[in-house]
Amino acid sequence: MPLAPNFITIYTACCYPSSISVPANYLSRWNKASRLTTVTSTHIEPRDAIIATAGTNTPLRNGQVSLSRGCSSASLSQTTGLRHPASSSEGAAMYTVFGEDADHDGYYENIDCNDSDATVHPGAPELDDGIDQNCVNDPPFLNPLPDITFIEHQFDDSLRLDNYVYDVDNAKSSLLWSYTGNTNVFVAITSAHIVNLTANDQWYGKENITFRVSDSGTPWDPMPYSDSDTMSVTVVGVNDPPFFSPSLSDKTATEDFPFLYDINCIDPEGDPVSFSDNSSLFDIDPLSGIINFTPTNGQVGVFRILVTCNNGVNGNNGTFTLTIQNTNDFPF
Repeated sequence: MPLAPNFITIYTACCYPSSISVPANYLSRWNKASRLTTVTSTHIEPRDAIIATAGTNTPLRNGQVSLSRGCSSASLSQTTGLRHPASSSEGAAMYTVFGEDADHDGYYENIDCNDSDATVHPGAPELDDGIDQNCVNDPPFLNPLPDITFIEHQFDDSLRLDNYVYDVDNAKSSLLWSYTGNTNVFVAITSAHIVNLTANDQWYGKENITFRVSDSGTPWDPMPYSDSDTMSVTVVGVNDPPFFSPSLSDKTATEDFPFLYDINCIDPEGDPVSFSDNSSLFDIDPLSGIINFTPTNGQVGVFRILVTCNNGVNGNNGTFTLTIQNTNDFPF
């Protein structure tokens, strides 16, 4: 509703002793009645050009207040036929420095975040289209993220973050993502906001990871906002087989001379291991993995030996070639 008229100071461009001369190019248009206030009194001389001014925070008819001095002119020369300039100034209008209202939505361009679209202005209903309709940056909203489980030594890339975020003012592709809380789980976020999860080798367990989504504000409301959610990532352990360290290597033994080979096998989880072999030449120590025997004349030859290391659940096989050389025995 328009406010009551305000008393506006009138200056003249000439002739009046206390006039202030203002160049004509300083004046602004005053043909938008919805922006104007009313001049109710003036003191000018005939044929003066009048300039109406309003100070900062002067109430205007459209319910706004002036941000700074605004001005307008009314030509009071003979060519206009205005014989009584003082009285004809009654009701004259003044334009203030609010700029245009090009889309005619009732909001000047200084506060309208899009003055070419009447659906965009302060207080407008928001639509989920990545555009700020109400000139206020609304924060993104992050729906609960799902907990994820994957197997040790494998990975998971099922989490699409864009499926869980809602932002009425910003495109999802423009949102910024970060994460905290992970130690043994590795997180990588692609440019398409797909999360790739892996874990430290031989680690299994559970970690809680917090994902945070942030916007960058909007041109008319640059304050960034964010939201976050915490999800659990569980890595299920598997029983890894033991392995020979170092790998088995070919050996040479000599008849009638002791042969010793200490085979080492490591279990990744630290489980105890046992040893076995497929040879009739000797028996490997099942606990220590040591082969200790003295070849006889009847054992001379080349043999392919299979050794198995087992942790009770999984095992590993290794082979090596054992060459037993002959010795020139004394006759008897």
